Amino acid sequence: MLFKTLLLNFLVAGMAVSSVVVPAADERTKRVMEKKSGKRGLHEEVTESVLIEYASSVEVCIQEKGPSILKDCDKGHAEDVKDGLEEIVDKFSSLRQQCHKGIITFEFEQIEEFCHQFVKLLKKFQTILWAIKKHVLIAEACGVELFKCGFELNEIFKFIVSYKVDFLGFAISLGIDFSLFAGIGFSVPHLD
Repeated sequence: MLFKTLLLNFLVAGMAVSSVVVPAADERTKRVMEKKSGKRGLHEEVTESVLIEYASSVEVCIQEKGPSILKDCDKGHAEDVKDGLEEIVDKFSSLRQQCHKGIITFEFEQIEEFCHQFVKLLKKFQTILWAIKKHVLIAEACGVELFKCGFELNEIFKFIVSYKVDFLGFAISLGIDFSLFAGIGFSVPHLD
């Protein structure tokens, strides 16, 4: 008899738990879910990840600051070059911070798309590095900013590689000069 009573209580409790109605998600819950998925708008048709958005902001900064940095290099204005580089480094830093946020998880396809975007950024930034390298005094004056940038690039690279994306293959196909980037402290292991 005791067994039947316990069994009946167990079954009734199980039915009560399964019939509980979950309330609709409030705005805070939606924001948390958006952060965890790595995408903006949980129910929207947006397919770009947060990383692509931040990479786009870095790209805009490089496009805005790049021409003035190139001109300032030719004119020998080291302080202006430094200022432009600091803004670019700040954007790379924001991108690195987004990569290493613990609450966001990304799918492989998102990281692969981000990798392509990141390598394209490196290609655009490479032009700036070549201009700075040609002017030894400016390169010396901007050494701290360049090494800060190298650190940020290394951290983003580690993040991409942690997802086992073929960074190296894509970078080589776009003609990234790794010896140039090694000069600012961004080195890619396993390059022969």
